[in-house]
This record gives sequence, C-alpha cells and structure tokens, in this order.
Amino acid sequence: EPVMQINATEVTTIEPQLLTQSVRVSGPISPLRQAALTALVGGVVETVTFRPGDRVGEGEVLVQIDTRNLKIQLDQQRNTAEATRAQLTLAESQLERTLALSDRGLSTSSGLEQAESNVAALRANLAALEGQVTAAEAALEDAAVNAPFSGIVAARSAEPGQAVSPG
Repeated sequence: EPVMQINATEVTTIEPQLLTQSVRVSGPISPLRQAALTALVGGVVETVTFRPGDRVGEGEVLVQIDTRNLKIQLDQQRNTAEATRAQLTLAESQLERTLALSDRGLSTSSGLEQAESNVAALRANLAALEGQVTAAEAALEDAAVNAPFSGIVAARSAEPGQAVSPG
C-alpha cells in the first residue's frame, strides 16, 4: 500500500464547542425610558457636553445656559429685599415708639393706625420680594439642563451660541 504523508498544517485538534443560532430581525426599537429635555429658562447656550450616542449619567449637566443676566436679576432681587427689610426694621421701631406714646395719650389713634399699616404693608412687600428672590435662585439653577436618568443620548438640538427660550 502506498504511504501518505500528512503536513502539520493539515492537522487540527477537535474540541467540544457551543453552537449558537441567531436570528436577524428588522424593525424599529424603542427605549424603555426616554425624555425630551427642554430649557426651563431663556438665554444663550454656553456649552453642550454631549453628542448623539454618548452615554450620560443621571444628574449630569448636558447643556449650560449663560447665567450672567440671571445672576444680575438675582442680585437685584436680593438688594431690593434687603432695602425693604431695612425699611421694615425702621417702621417697626417707629411703631413701637408710636405705641409707647399712644399708651401715654401723646399720640393720635390715626398716627398709630398709620404706623401699623406701614409695618403690615412692608411685611407683605418683603414676603413678595423674598418670593422673587427664591424664583430668581431657581431660575439660576434651571440654567443647567441635567440628565433625568442614565442613558444614551439620541439627539441634540442645541449648539453653543444659540439662543433658547423656555420650553
């Protein structure tokens, strides 16, 4: 019988192997969660820190809107509230003096009523101004658009330098 010679490249070792079967399917896919984010305040976009396809973590800043005007508004609101607080302090001390004079019969009831009315009006005004300070602080915080949850960015509709409005 003829002798056959086998080359080393013609020899292989057979090992057990897991066979898998895959099926290709075409069609649309939908995420489990998705969110279309919008600006809560108006202004010029300073930075956009992502691109479509990027992974982002919950709370991560995605878009930063310029805060210069918002900081100016906040400072104005705080200063106005502080000035009203000073006026209220003065009005309260005047009311105390008017009450003392009224107790001794040295002040008219109309003077007392006017002092009480002035204090009440300044207290109400200060409460309204403090509400405006709180709103200005919230607007400053809202200048950053944050990721509501971890995920992958699907689209980007804002660019640095672009003016955006709320919503």
